[in-house]
Amino acid sequence: MQQFNMVDGISVVAGRLCGNHLVHDCGVMALLCIIIIFSFSSIYIPLRKKTRSWMLCRVHSGLQTVEAIAAYRNPSLNYFFETTALTVSAEFYILFLPIFFWMGEEALGMRLVFLMTLSLYVGNGLKDLFCSPRPFNASSKAMQILGPPRQGYSGQEFGFPSTHVVNCLGLCGYLSHYLVERGMVAQAWIAYVYGAVALWVAIIALGRLYLGMHTVVDLVGGGLIGCSLLSFWCAGGALHVDAWFTHNTHNPFPQVVLLVLLQFAHPIPTQPTPSAKWVKDFLSVCAGLQLGMHFFSVHPIASPEEPSPLMLLMMADTTALASLTLINRFVVGMSILLGTKTLVKLAGGFVLKALELTRVKFSPNQNKLKENGEHHMTKSQTLVRSVEYSCLGIAVTGSILVLNFLQ
Repeated sequence: MQQFNMVDGISVVAGRLCGNHLVHDCGVMALLCIIIIFSFSSIYIPLRKKTRSWMLCRVHSGLQTVEAIAAYRNPSLNYFFETTALTVSAEFYILFLPIFFWMGEEALGMRLVFLMTLSLYVGNGLKDLFCSPRPFNASSKAMQILGPPRQGYSGQEFGFPSTHVVNCLGLCGYLSHYLVERGMVAQAWIAYVYGAVALWVAIIALGRLYLGMHTVVDLVGGGLIGCSLLSFWCAGGALHVDAWFTHNTHNPFPQVVLLVLLQFAHPIPTQPTPSAKWVKDFLSVCAGLQLGMHFFSVHPIASPEEPSPLMLLMMADTTALASLTLINRFVVGMSILLGTKTLVKLAGGFVLKALELTRVKFSPNQNKLKENGEHHMTKSQTLVRSVEYSCLGIAVTGSILVLNFLQ
């Protein structure tokens, strides 16, 4: 008997209700509407005002649950949930996602990068649209019970929706879906794989409550948004990315221009937050990947006829040899990525220093921006940072050529 497939189940149910093509088309239309809303303050500011009181009411009603869970805090649980939360951060993704390119699964790597970019774009954009406070900022009593934010930049963002839940559902859900579709998971293990995904998402969600970073409404909103994006991606969104981005590398500039323009389609929050910065970083990485595929003639297309090193690793009779191959590819790929990151960081610092010495400023309010916080950067810093992350995307595609040559 065929095992139940949770992610496919979402797509199949939606597909049977109104057709997979319609699900995909509705998803595209919804994303276009989101981009339009994020782009015009005349739309998102009235929307923010209309939902403000409802958001505040839901946050305050959920404080009791958060405060009750905080009573069970201890050092061991603090360490556990803080560590698990790091696996759903932008910094983790930038180091983790390139591994799939080096494992010979370039198509999977490309789809995951674009899915995480989409999740961050929608999730962080909604954070800055609704500007719903975190539990520790909702009242003085909550601040006294929960204490200050425990997770740096993450604590400086707004609350609704929980992007940890959105991103965790997207990454784990589509990764498991892809592995099952490619036959890398034995039939008897499929139910356990999806059970592990559900358990991990639940741990991440519980950790956000435990750390006082979210209320229940934030988690529910994140779950609904994450399931919607995952359903869209499985119903055809990933193939759409393949068709428009990965298969169209002879002229990548329309796609790059779109990715650059999306960096400006983001709501302006009521106070400075780092949410837009993470979105711009990932959009820049996507632009770099697109340019890298064009420059190095890399075409990340999933081929069921040619097993990748990752597929060989899943086969019992080739596990030892595949493990050694993957370790070698990982060491070479990570060396290229970290070397590139170091070089572009040095070059970016040199450029910013040169601009400062020659008093070439893109922003006339430099001092005021510095007073607002480190995450609120000048336009020159934003431009240099975008170029740096674009170079990382180019380096990932370039490392594929190096690995293929060494192989």
